Amino acid sequence: MRHQIKSIIKKIRMWVLLTFKYKLKKIGKEIYFGRNLYIRPKSVELGDHVYLGSNVYLSVSSLTIGKYSMLASY
Repeated sequence: MRHQIKSIIKKIRMWVLLTFKYKLKKIGKEIYFGRNLYIRPKSVELGDHVYLGSNVYLSVSSLTIGKYSMLASY
């Protein structure tokens, strides 16, 4: 039961971030963001199953991150 609640909270958090904070060109499924991200609006495309860790800074004019990828700050 506890695992299900955590999963639901993660999905709600991701929906809020993707809808209101980060404006991406294209979004795959099963995306997860860590804390303190900076993503330049309308410049990033994410494939399926992408994880962006905490403190990642993406400020480029165009970037495509493929399927099953992980970016971390350290």
